Amino acid sequence: MLIIAVAFVAVGVQFLDGSVMMTSDASRGKQLYERYCANCHGLDGKGEGSAAKYLFPKPRDFTRGLFKFQSTPVGSLPTDEDLHRTIKNGMPGSAMPAWDRLTGQERNDLVAYIKTYSERFQTEQPTDVLTIEKEPEATPEMLQDGKAVYALAGCWRCHGKTGAGDGPSANDLKDDLERPIRPYNFTRAGAFKGGGTPRDIYQTFSTGIGGTPMPGYGEDALTLTIESFPDLENLEGQYTPEEIHDIRDYVSKLPSEVEMNTKTETERKALADAKRWVLVYYVLSLSQSGKSQISYTITDHPITAVSVKDVSQFTDPTSTQWSDIKEIELALISLWQRETPTDRVHVKCVTDRKSIAFRLEWEDPTKDDNALYNAKFGDAAAVQFPLDPTTDPFFGMGDTNFVVNIWHWKSWWEKDRVEYAGVTSAFPDMAVDGYPFDVTGSSIAEYFVSRDSAKNISMTWNAGWGSGNLLSAQVRTSSVEDLNAKGFGTLTSQAANAQNVKGKGIWKDGKWSVVLYRSLDSKEKDDVVLKSSTTIPVAFAVWDGSLNDRNGQKMVTNWYRLNIVAK
Repeated sequence: MLIIAVAFVAVGVQFLDGSVMMTSDASRGKQLYERYCANCHGLDGKGEGSAAKYLFPKPRDFTRGLFKFQSTPVGSLPTDEDLHRTIKNGMPGSAMPAWDRLTGQERNDLVAYIKTYSERFQTEQPTDVLTIEKEPEATPEMLQDGKAVYALAGCWRCHGKTGAGDGPSANDLKDDLERPIRPYNFTRAGAFKGGGTPRDIYQTFSTGIGGTPMPGYGEDALTLTIESFPDLENLEGQYTPEEIHDIRDYVSKLPSEVEMNTKTETERKALADAKRWVLVYYVLSLSQSGKSQISYTITDHPITAVSVKDVSQFTDPTSTQWSDIKEIELALISLWQRETPTDRVHVKCVTDRKSIAFRLEWEDPTKDDNALYNAKFGDAAAVQFPLDPTTDPFFGMGDTNFVVNIWHWKSWWEKDRVEYAGVTSAFPDMAVDGYPFDVTGSSIAEYFVSRDSAKNISMTWNAGWGSGNLLSAQVRTSSVEDLNAKGFGTLTSQAANAQNVKGKGIWKDGKWSVVLYRSLDSKEKDDVVLKSSTTIPVAFAVWDGSLNDRNGQKMVTNWYRLNIVAK
């Protein structure tokens, strides 16, 4: 059956990427899928790839033929354009990145192959495709009406009155596979999974989100009448008396059932459309961040290492030298959905043809640099490169075929450089044992395990110190660890004498500013070689200790292109 399906889609003609006619080829799509998609979605398409256990929400199970964001009603098959758009733009606020670096032909081939996972595509066709004829401009009156529709439609039950995703039903929601699911937090900026433009949100409100409790608000749902709301008691306790008065005033202006029955289908559609649009602009107004919409695509965000005279003048993140360097804002992908993730990082880069420095800045309301034991986590950031600049590894720590080089800055290592924090720092009130014998071979002295003055002691029974483990080091020469990985579970620190990446981080006014720097042409065999006049993939990651980020629970970017100038 699969062979027949692949053969069928290989000759299908698509009309994506503008007006260009392209013939899709599922066999080519299979190769692309195995390289770029299988790590999350699995070779069998069931959403159980090697990365799936690190992700929430979980990757899509393609064998079910059910998709979240489409221009057709929930339960219907999506169009090829729907699938193509999701692949190209990704799903903001989730672990699904944008794949705009693939060509339109490659994305078409991927669509053809993904469709082979479900027999539905051989027996059914997309139905009732939504068309958006006109997008109105927002007005204050529309926002006021939108607030009333938001209340009357019961949006607050899940998303909360303020849109923060904290409604009375928020903690009880599950998807159709009985997995916990969180309602979207409208107070965030630009992280709507189906797209954050008014047209995108209009489509989501019209068709719903497949496999979730989010319904579609079609004509029947929004052709409301006065009789639809005999009372507003359900709003008491959620809305103030003044707000309920305004909502009741809105209801009084709705048509009666008799009036509604006299309207034509076109008139009923226009009424429903008006309510969807006021709802769109109202939820957009709920964002309190003041941030602009952020783009998750990558081809339009090239990073340039600006030529400077001397990189050593840029090693401090507060240096005024950085003020003249253009920054680029990159979207962070939250691998594990939570309430208040950091959604963007600002990057600057300079080179003097001998060294290179990156400056990363991101918002973090809490300074977490006391990661001293297993239940305590710190803030961190990382820069990642493929060890071979000509390769294109999986952006999640590489894969078995392609090794990555990672520069990992740690806030608690930064603190160690000022004052080493050890056992007594973590547990100041602990009881300790004394060892009144010579542990160094010199004069008899008493040493306490709990004291942080043991850095001059050779304790052979301490595995961390004895093995030279960087995590146990009591003297830090850098706050950055130089690592390599070739997939999940393979992260390996380079030897102590190969640690050649330096860095410095400063937290101030709710932001981290971090600089990481190294020579371009490193002689270490496990280091990426960075050369002038070249372009190389680069990716970034951020951990928030207050959200218990650690290991794979973090925010990451996809691969971007770093242009190292020749001047």
